[in-house]
Amino acid sequence: MNMKLRYRLFLRRKSVYYAFDDTTKTFTSLKTKNKAEANRLLMAMNEAGQQPAMNLSLARVDRRRPEDIHILNDLFN
Repeated sequence: MNMKLRYRLFLRRKSVYYAFDDTTKTFTSLKTKNKAEANRLLMAMNEAGQQPAMNLSLARVDRRRPEDIHILNDLFN
């Protein structure tokens, strides 16, 4: 399945890479001059937008983690 990517990579003034958001039509600095790093950051941004439900699930798990550790400590003590 080929989905349209939300962000595109741009090099401004031959110095810093930017991500262009096709939805909001805004530029966001990736704060790097390295093309490989800029591509990696851009892929992460696009991937996050394609899997919002999974990201929300992971956030919920991370939020519960301290409570789970506290319960486990109570069980073993």
